[in-house]
Amino acid sequence: MDDTNIDSNEIFEGIMKDGERLQGILIYQNDSRDRKLYNGDYYKNVPHGYGRMEWNDGGVYEGYFENDMKNGLGKCSSHDGNVYYGDFINGFPNGYGKESYNSGDIYEGQWKDDQWNGYGKLMKKNGSIIEGIWNMGILVKKDTNEDIQIEVDMLSSAYINYIK
Repeated sequence: MDDTNIDSNEIFEGIMKDGERLQGILIYQNDSRDRKLYNGDYYKNVPHGYGRMEWNDGGVYEGYFENDMKNGLGKCSSHDGNVYYGDFINGFPNGYGKESYNSGDIYEGQWKDDQWNGYGKLMKKNGSIIEGIWNMGILVKKDTNEDIQIEVDMLSSAYINYIK
């Protein structure tokens, strides 16, 4: 175990090789980074691989990181009680995911840059369900007939090609 620090505002305890962090716990002592604690894998001294990040405001992310950004499958709980579980790309929900809101509402479906985008279903606390095609958080076509599946297939195919 090594407790060598790269930045004087950080305390690291874990495994290092040739001066680089590989795995361990990093406590940020400086609020300017808006982070509190990271426990997990590293590459070139930044979170990379599987880990858990806890912020000063109570938010928690557990899942995969790439170059210090949420990337891959993960679960993010915000300080206000919202919980998202699904795909992340470049730090934001992208792809398929489900978010439960502190209001009691639940959205499950496709996301792009932290917005409902593509086919999805909003299940309201009162029991009503709004299902259809969303564009950056706005319902653009309500699911009322079978031809919507054709649009979903086209959008899914386009999205898969976009992220490749």
